[in-house]
Parts: sequence; C-alpha cells; structure tokens
Amino acid sequence: MSDDVRAILDQGTSFQGQLSFDGVVRVAGELEGEVQSPTGTLIIESEGKVKAKVHVQNLILHGFLEGEVKASEQVRMHPPAHFIGTVESPSLKIDEGVIFEGSSLHSKKSS
Repeated sequence: MSDDVRAILDQGTSFQGQLSFDGVVRVAGELEGEVQSPTGTLIIESEGKVKAKVHVQNLILHGFLEGEVKASEQVRMHPPAHFIGTVESPSLKIDEGVIFEGSSLHSKKSS
C-alpha cells in the first residue's frame, strides 16, 4: 500500500459526483456518489461521512460509510467506524467497537 496521498477532502468540505484517483485519498469531510480506484486506497477519517458506491484496492474506515464496497485487496474498519451496506473483499478486518450493519462476501484476490 502506497502512502502517496493524492487528495484530502477535509472537514467542512463536501463533494458530490464521481471521484477517480491513483494513490491515496483521505476523506474527513462529506462525499456522496461513486469512488473508483482499482489501484488506490481510500481512507475515511473518523470525521468523514461517505454515501457511495466504492470500488478500490484498499479501504480503511474510521468514519461513516453507507453503500456498496468492492475492494480488490483489503478492507479495514477501526473504531469509531459505522458501516451500512455490503462489502466484497478477499480480506476484511473489523475491530471491536465498529458498528457493522450489512453483509460481506469473501472474494478471491485479483492478481
């Protein structure tokens, strides 16, 4: 996983639409729509609120996410995360204290 941060959506900002990127994007604001990054990492900070269809390589969730997630490598959820929806990934880790309302599907890692 690369630490090459391409964008930061900070607190007090909002974005609606389709977001595509390579590298790492950090969200501490609000995002609604679609996120596409087959080779990137989306990090939703504890202040972040996302309602989206997400297709990324890696997802790290500390905040709120409602939607459909497909991660080709891994999904990590850490408190105080709150997830509502479906997640599909070859690797899913949900720490104690995370609210998970939805379903998960284990998929094979893409090569």
